[in-house]
Amino acid sequence: MGQGYHVVCAGRPSVAKVLASVSDSWCLRLVDGLPAFPDEAVPEEFNEIRLGLGGNMVTIKAVASGLNLVTWSGISIEFHDAVTRLAKALASEVNGRVEMGSAH
Repeated sequence: MGQGYHVVCAGRPSVAKVLASVSDSWCLRLVDGLPAFPDEAVPEEFNEIRLGLGGNMVTIKAVASGLNLVTWSGISIEFHDAVTRLAKALASEVNGRVEMGSAH
């Protein structure tokens, strides 16, 4: 089982802008089911993206009430902390909030 985060917000945060502001070096891996090119930027509009960091990945899915972030089992404390920072930064960008729970 992984960890789930729900960023509740009225407007969609700019993931690209938030990634530029956090200290972690996230790498775009997948956009709407298709592999991302090494130099591809995070698009403003997407249904689902996958970001990598240090051999781990987080999926970010756009939903009506905001964004869902899901990690998979076996993540390190450092990666968990990086995803938590990312979720909080996304929420902060649009005055939203983060709800945490288990992913299934």
